[in-house]
Amino acid sequence: PRPFKDGAFAYPICSQILEHRKDPQQFARELRRVGAAGYIQSPSEIAERLFHWSSHRWYVNLVGDTLVLHPREPHEPFGELFDYLYEYNPAYYFFQRSMPDLFWVELEWHGNLSIEVRDESPLQLRDPETLREMVRPRTSLLGLLALFCASLVARLLRAETRAKLRALLRRNYL
Repeated sequence: PRPFKDGAFAYPICSQILEHRKDPQQFARELRRVGAAGYIQSPSEIAERLFHWSSHRWYVNLVGDTLVLHPREPHEPFGELFDYLYEYNPAYYFFQRSMPDLFWVELEWHGNLSIEVRDESPLQLRDPETLREMVRPRTSLLGLLALFCASLVARLLRAETRAKLRALLRRNYL
């Protein structure tokens, strides 16, 4: 027997799960079976290549409305360098927070959830037009300034203080 009935959920939310699944297409079929619409969020291929997440199986990209996955390479060229940059360097923290599309893949789906598994990356990292679009700011100048100030304050606080603030503010990042 299946753990959930067909259509059991109005809107399943799948955050940082897809990149762990052995069979992502089966996982997508199961999500479609239990919900007519939903949300999926995963680290992007760029984030995967920078950060130290050895438990992930797949690089995840969004091409149009299709999640395109390809096998993650076993080596981690930067070790934990970017984990430490994110944790302790206000400038890097600001950079990452200011460009969420570069680091996270998000898809809200309705009816059809399309997932493709390929052998290679769909990223066009040698195409200037693609690169300009990838790094184009999505936030206003005022929003970037506020984010920079918040980033600076947040990263100047000790990790223990940030953990207490996260708990107080009920946020999973700060």
